Amino acid sequence: MLKLFLFLLFLNPLLAQAGPFSPPFPKGGYYETKTLTSANTATNAEELIESSYVANNEPRSGLHVSSLMDFTSGLAGASFGVYSIARGVGPPGSWGVHDIVGVHGTALKENSFWAAAMHADVYDSYPGGTSIGLNVEFPQTQVGTNTLGINMQPHEGAKGIVGIQIQNTSTGDAYRYGLKAPNMNWVFGETDGVLFGMRFNPNTQALELYRYIGDPVSETRVGILPMTFDRRQ
Repeated sequence: MLKLFLFLLFLNPLLAQAGPFSPPFPKGGYYETKTLTSANTATNAEELIESSYVANNEPRSGLHVSSLMDFTSGLAGASFGVYSIARGVGPPGSWGVHDIVGVHGTALKENSFWAAAMHADVYDSYPGGTSIGLNVEFPQTQVGTNTLGINMQPHEGAKGIVGIQIQNTSTGDAYRYGLKAPNMNWVFGETDGVLFGMRFNPNTQALELYRYIGDPVSETRVGILPMTFDRRQ
């Protein structure tokens, strides 16, 4: 009993100096600084929230953040549940990975589950405005940068992957458009680095087929499909 008392007496000042790792610990988990290793990433975590649960018919989260903004003030604003910034400075090296990621998600699927590295829900309870499941903006771009809105990269030897899936297409009028990108270049073929594709011309109301589509020097029109009402073929 005396040994336990002395141990607690010694431990108490250490806990008091532990800073962000001090109790009270998050329910179901704890803070710790250690190396986190997963299927495709290994990182030294400055601060780690780790949790482990047994399924009980309820959703559980390692970290829950709730943010509310009241717009009755008449002023503008934006409410972020989680806001993360990653910065990279200095010239990159000649080998290895040089990635800057604001938010990264990894799902470790170790049985026949539904798994998503990133998941978003939008609950719309008032008409008007806009609901977006995933929004990508580029407030600043540079000439010479390969800028991609969404990039999908399967592993070597992958089979049967669907690039983009739109579900429940037979539910009446659920979708007005499957994809909406008027008058843009659509690439559907490539041979020896030459891109083949099509683009709608709003002036002639025709679907035009191109070789070297998008190339400011070599783009060549190779076919025309008129789509006006009186010339449809």
